[in-house]
Amino acid sequence: MGVRSNTRAIMKLVGCTFTYPGRSAPSLYDVSCALALSSRVGVVGPNGAGKSTLIKLLTGETVPQEGTVYKHPALRVGYVSQHATHHIERHLEKTPIGYIQWRFQDGHDRELLEKTTRVLTPEEMTLLEQEWVGRDGSKRKLELIMGRQKLKKSFKYEIKWRGLDHRFTTWVAREDLLKKGLTKLVQQFDDLESSREGAGTRDTAAHFVRKHLEDIGLDGDIAQYNEISGLSGGQKIKLVIAACLWNNPQICVLDEPSNFLDRDALGGLAVAISPETWNIDDGRMTHRGKAAIVEDAFLDSKSPKGSGTNTPVRSRLGTPAASVNGTPVGSGAEDGGDALKSIVRKKKKMTRNQMKAQEERRRLRKLAWLTHGGPKPEDTDSETEP
Repeated sequence: MGVRSNTRAIMKLVGCTFTYPGRSAPSLYDVSCALALSSRVGVVGPNGAGKSTLIKLLTGETVPQEGTVYKHPALRVGYVSQHATHHIERHLEKTPIGYIQWRFQDGHDRELLEKTTRVLTPEEMTLLEQEWVGRDGSKRKLELIMGRQKLKKSFKYEIKWRGLDHRFTTWVAREDLLKKGLTKLVQQFDDLESSREGAGTRDTAAHFVRKHLEDIGLDGDIAQYNEISGLSGGQKIKLVIAACLWNNPQICVLDEPSNFLDRDALGGLAVAISPETWNIDDGRMTHRGKAAIVEDAFLDSKSPKGSGTNTPVRSRLGTPAASVNGTPVGSGAEDGGDALKSIVRKKKKMTRNQMKAQEERRRLRKLAWLTHGGPKPEDTDSETEP
């Protein structure tokens, strides 16, 4: 049921135009682009060109006035906005661990329910009053979506009908729901279901969340005991990135992630750079580099079409032949092993009491650093460490 292909388009914009209220000129005009699992894209352009607007259209934060936004129903998207602290500004009294536990305690990402493209407007709520005619001629009204299953290249959804018991639920094809104008309701359930598939299998116990935050680069004690309001800008960004990655997203969208990050954190992000670049200038987008997707195929299929990319030619050069020359006499290579043995000595194994004493010294040193500040002390394996 999930996303399996690395090269088929799973997120697309087709002919999208977006204009902010009160402005005459559109921020984006006739933009078309696509993303796949293998995509590594950098969006570049001058200030005000529309980079953040493009990202908001892709992630569902805003809705274009013209064009269409496609997203695979089983796709999980992690998003860090340009002003990343807005994700946590209502949770400043929580600790970093407490924030992630709150956000994913129900097995899905709570922030998904707050997106503009997922909140039903009063006009869209009236669509729920439409009458459906059953096979027996009876009329009924939709109450909610309860489940989802794969149906050929699409999905079907289990519908709970208003005023009827759960025993009388029926399965309706995705296309039939979209024809009734229930796009937001379907997308809302798709987001919750895909998020549950990623975050629902993860334990939100404190020690698991702490380990996750430490992997991102946030100190474990700070994550467990310090309130978010007391964190630095870089620590807050690391927290937001950690929350973004908690539900194992297939696509991670970072809007100006370098804000407040230190050199080491920036180096980690730089690993994901690839030749494909989207350049935004004056509301228009141009592609630079080589895309690794099949744009004409959105959903997975059993007979994938050719991607048009050339297979790299294998090198015809053989492995260099091993040298047959003997080791020169008197070169010292014969007794090199003895010299190495004298240099590399086996580390003495510490006793249990020595390990406890070392751990206590490290704990006291870290508490002193958290209290008084200064450079962070380094942990060593030396038995004589201060």
